[in-house]
Amino acid sequence: MHIDKNSRVVVLPSPGSYQVIEVPSSRDLSQKKSMLIQNGQLMEINEIKGTPKSSMPKLNNGGAVKSLLFEGANADIPGFVLQSPLMLVGTPFNIVYLMISIMYHNQDVFTKRFITLEDVIDQLGQIHSGEWVTAISNEQYVASLAKVCEMIDENGEQFYKFSLEKAVQFIKSKVEALKAHFDAKKEELSLYNTFKQQVLDPTNDSPIPSEVIDQLTLKSSINFVCDSYLTGEFKARISEGHNFDEVENWIAKVENNKKSLEVVEESLKEVVKTTTKANRVQKKAKVTKKVVKKVAVGKGALDGFFKKN
Repeated sequence: MHIDKNSRVVVLPSPGSYQVIEVPSSRDLSQKKSMLIQNGQLMEINEIKGTPKSSMPKLNNGGAVKSLLFEGANADIPGFVLQSPLMLVGTPFNIVYLMISIMYHNQDVFTKRFITLEDVIDQLGQIHSGEWVTAISNEQYVASLAKVCEMIDENGEQFYKFSLEKAVQFIKSKVEALKAHFDAKKEELSLYNTFKQQVLDPTNDSPIPSEVIDQLTLKSSINFVCDSYLTGEFKARISEGHNFDEVENWIAKVENNKKSLEVVEESLKEVVKTTTKANRVQKKAKVTKKVVKKVAVGKGALDGFFKKN
């Protein structure tokens, strides 16, 4: 059986031929991101990771000791082992996020006047050249531009101009949808429980105020959507108008309580350590050596007996 150390499993939504292509990252336009493309549809590649249990044996790099085993359909086809269990998943990428990032940071180009689809594509190529510009289908462009642009129709031809208001509203709708999902499924979602840890106070069992939970859920939803697909500058636009004072003050209080608890716990450890050390010294002092009386030569009972004889 063949063992492969470098190959990875890629799970794709459908069979067919895919091409690897470099695309500007919508999170940081100065960086490129490898994606797949098929029939004009971009697909992002994400790695599925897991956290191994602390009791499981680990490699030197901290990874779990496990592999993927593949067996042939019949005995004539040899199987193989992939030493790494990490899997890659290809999922359709909505290019509207990329359009928002590029157009928001180039408003002097995309908000001056209405331009045709061909002009939009030409401008994208001038700002961020690459094969990706023409590899994306016109259908994908039209669908994304309709969500973030004002449009006019002249003699059957569409013209586009970037609308910051529409772009912000589009992202806010995604944030609201994610927040509604968290609110509806909060008890079932490990992700929700993960960010809720920020407001759990180990020194206080009282219920967390509903307003704190609501602000935390909204803030986390903004972070998930924006940190995944948008630049920090555009994220600031989405956060505008929201007041997170209650949750931020609550988190600050929780952090202070945690630090105070750590100080108390460390003090208790020192007390226990000091007490244990003192008890050991006291026990050692109580153990005294038994004195054995020495008998002078010629003074013992047997010595007297032998002298008589």
